[in-house]
Amino acid sequence: MSELRSPEPAIGFRRTPAQQTNPFLAWNRTDQAFFAAGACHFLAFRVVERFPDAGLSIVHITPAEGHVGSHVYVTDGLWAFDFNGWSPAGELWVVNADACTADNSAWTGEQVTVTDDLATFCAANNHRLAADFAGDVVARADRFIDQWANGGVAPVTDEDRRRLRSARYAPVARFSLVALDCPNPMQLAEFYISIVGGRVIEESATADWVRVRMPGSVDLGFQLDPNHVAPVWPDGPAQQAHLDFDVDDLDRGEAAVIRLGAVKAGTQPSPDEWRVFLDPAGHPFCLIQV
Repeated sequence: MSELRSPEPAIGFRRTPAQQTNPFLAWNRTDQAFFAAGACHFLAFRVVERFPDAGLSIVHITPAEGHVGSHVYVTDGLWAFDFNGWSPAGELWVVNADACTADNSAWTGEQVTVTDDLATFCAANNHRLAADFAGDVVARADRFIDQWANGGVAPVTDEDRRRLRSARYAPVARFSLVALDCPNPMQLAEFYISIVGGRVIEESATADWVRVRMPGSVDLGFQLDPNHVAPVWPDGPAQQAHLDFDVDDLDRGEAAVIRLGAVKAGTQPSPDEWRVFLDPAGHPFCLIQV
């Protein structure tokens, strides 16, 4: 099982002053932002309401007086659930505490187990009840929860939670193509076109790159490698291929994939147009500016 990416801190999604006072502005955010700041308490209470036998407790990250960083999530002691989906409980606390401390070096806070009902908790902490939101917050919470449950049933095992944790609610990029290294890009492109059809949609002036639109709208790229060594299957050198993903902003895409566990490659031939990264297992992939 590959290592899970770290959860994001709730403070990174804090509401603007306008969103704090206007429930419609607060509502019109992504689900991730909405349930990170402003509705985290409702999500937590709704999870416990829907899955009363899952052994979940509600925890309130309570900052010291005068400090920000309040956050609410549920946990079974090992795993926690909030706007990130499922995360290791200890890591969720550390990520949030570290982010609050980075924002304010004097920050202190604690994890408090919530025993009050929703109405009492909201009254004590100045949080919104269901009627105070601009839309149907119960339905919105249920739709979000269902993304991280097994057919609407709370996950039971660590394997369930790891599998669900591997999903990402907001994608970073759009899948573009699979690129194959080879000694003669056009020759290899024509070979695959002869097998399944398709057409060349891009060819570099130096003949070191060919892109083919295959049937089904899946693209293959063929990239020149003058030192290409053919793999020997199954026990020889590793097969040479990489994935390309399109992004609208390279800097934001880079920050996102690094946060998810990628490593930026030391060699960047054209960093203003595309950037090379290594996935957690060492496979190269590229983000392409479009």
